[in-house]
Amino acid sequence: MKDMPITAKYFIENYCEGDHSKCARKYLFAYIDRKDMVVDDKTEKIIARLSDTLYPDQLEKVKKALPA
Repeated sequence: MKDMPITAKYFIENYCEGDHSKCARKYLFAYIDRKDMVVDDKTEKIIARLSDTLYPDQLEKVKKALPA
C-alpha cells in the first residue's frame, strides 16, 4: 500500500481507526479466537490464502471462506 498513500489513508481512517467491526482482517482473527480454533494445516492454509491478499473492506470474502 506504500504506492497508494491515498487508499492506505482511507483504509486506516475507516477500518483501523474507525469502525473495526467492518474490517475483514480483524473479523478473520476474531473468528479464529472466538471459535478456539486450533491452527492446523487446514486452518493455516485458509488464513494464508485470505490474509496475504486481504483488504479491510473484503469482509464478505472472509465470511464465505470460513466454516459457519
